[in-house]
Amino acid sequence: MSKELVQKTMDILDSVQRTAVAHFNDNSFAIKWKKLDRTDEYNMASESYYALSIQDERINKFRSGIIYLGEHLMLGAYILAKLGGREYLRDFMCILYTRFCDIVRELSEETDDKDILHDIFKIQSNYFEHCLDYGFRTGMKMTAHSSRD
Repeated sequence: MSKELVQKTMDILDSVQRTAVAHFNDNSFAIKWKKLDRTDEYNMASESYYALSIQDERINKFRSGIIYLGEHLMLGAYILAKLGGREYLRDFMCILYTRFCDIVRELSEETDDKDILHDIFKIQSNYFEHCLDYGFRTGMKMTAHSSRD
């Protein structure tokens, strides 16, 4: 069951059709998933953007990518919550981290900053955990305007 839920979550995330972070895309993740409540979507897009604080200029160069990862962590945790997959959060997170690492490795080769990947995860780990937790808690709550399938 673990692989199916994580794969379904990744398939939904892979359907994202946007080039900017959700905050600049009308606070929309631009996915088609009927269980994604519009109010939740708006709040998560705002939270993933405003929760990030970067003091290190080296890391700030990767701001959009960090936010994008935060959005995916948040949205994926939300989806897993809706699908009843709490125990698969870490599996899901590992897949996203691996994808993000591959992208940052490519970019860091261009900048000759071999420590940037380590520094991003060390300095931004609280942000990533916050995104995962916020998405899951949002997905678990039942609001008056949510529909059940």
